[in-house]
Amino acid sequence: MAPESISQINWPDSCSEDFIQMHILSGKVLIVEDHLDSREILMLQLQALGYEVAVATSGEEALAKARNEAPDIIIMDLGLPGMDGFEATARLKENTKTTKLPVLAYTAWSEDLYREKAKQAGMEAFLTKPAQHQVINAVIQRVFQTTPQN
Repeated sequence: MAPESISQINWPDSCSEDFIQMHILSGKVLIVEDHLDSREILMLQLQALGYEVAVATSGEEALAKARNEAPDIIIMDLGLPGMDGFEATARLKENTKTTKLPVLAYTAWSEDLYREKAKQAGMEAFLTKPAQHQVINAVIQRVFQTTPQN
């Protein structure tokens, strides 16, 4: 169940509601995650920060939604059924309509091997699950600042 207001989110004690309201952001994020719990937690975190959220549960669905829904950024799980996150990202980067779309890896696979594969596929950042909303937001903002936009 989605929170009805920002005050219903369990923010850290150090974040006042005024601070949170001042730092609400905007943009559309496509979450590509096959596990329901992970997907819902990430969706709530991003919505609480002010992002519009679309979801896909497979690499194939991610490719279609990236073209049709025009997200500003994609948060991609790596271990997806069928087409994994590495291949989905590589295909996004090969397509002229989605080549500049930033993709963040979001995975429980923390080993350096996966970080390198994510980089080779074209992912701009790598987050290990679970990540706090402040960390997710900071990485999104850093990617927005360093990635050329369409």
